[in-house]
Amino acid sequence: MDAVNRKSPTQLISVTNLSSRALVPSQIYDEGMEEWGKASGNHIYLVAIGPRVNVVSATVDADGWRIETEYYKDGWRPRAIRLPASMFRSADASVADGVLVHRGDDGESRYTAVQLARKALDLARTDESLRARSWKKHTISKFFDYSVHYIGQAYGRKVRKSAAKRLADGHEDLQKVLAEVNDYHRNADVGVIMMDSQVQGRELFGSIGPAGNEELGRFAANLIASPDGPLEDKGLLIDAAEAMLIRYIQPKMNEKLMEFPLKDRPGLVKSLLDEGITHLGIQIDLGASYAILHDPAAGTSKSQHRFAVNLSTGEREVAGDAPLAWQM
Repeated sequence: MDAVNRKSPTQLISVTNLSSRALVPSQIYDEGMEEWGKASGNHIYLVAIGPRVNVVSATVDADGWRIETEYYKDGWRPRAIRLPASMFRSADASVADGVLVHRGDDGESRYTAVQLARKALDLARTDESLRARSWKKHTISKFFDYSVHYIGQAYGRKVRKSAAKRLADGHEDLQKVLAEVNDYHRNADVGVIMMDSQVQGRELFGSIGPAGNEELGRFAANLIASPDGPLEDKGLLIDAAEAMLIRYIQPKMNEKLMEFPLKDRPGLVKSLLDEGITHLGIQIDLGASYAILHDPAAGTSKSQHRFAVNLSTGEREVAGDAPLAWQM
């Protein structure tokens, strides 16, 4: 940004996530999910639709399990998943209803193709061979390309909940998406993505001179004294993350925050402007959960997204190529 040509300095504060987890809806009821969600600070949730993936067959040989699957993308397409032989006992594993069924000492367990693929991705996380990197990249792009339909948060002002608990308690919008997919999108599946919220950093742009050195100095002092600014308040931080995600993705089932920052969350916007913060940014990184999101504006899908808005005008800004660089 050419700061010399600006009459007054600009200041950006950006929000990011450090952890994320993608689940099939039934996993939000797993034992310990509430405790894990609280410990991870995962209060933001995205309800999304991705391609349906079915287990077709499962065989085991000297190299381990070979799970044959099919995923829907302009027609059904095959893809194989490899898992260690120790993952399941062959005599107790079978395929039914498009999932792997395992009957063990603790009873019956069912695994969707999505869950099995994520197990394989977890095991291959540290394998940087060309073959492994290619398989991981293509599996994520084929299985986990999500279109977000609803974004919400579970950080109550009085009762602290994780995103999993908020959804497990009976979430109307999640039920709507599940019903819609079940009735009208037979080749799609619902996924739930949960994430935390952190302040990524603050950036100050301006020129020091007779007209602006005092204001710039005050902004710099605030930045040093309070790096997170008003977003030190966890509630405001999560409000900012939710608002920016909705502003960016424009999910069809959200009604509020679609025109943030000009509408909704006036207290959040005022607290930022009062401290001299002119721009709010968001960075989404879903690499840890093997998920990619469709960007309705760019028409592309990727795991990392960045943008910013001018808090006074609502104008959307484009992120620069350099780390922490924004073109305003």
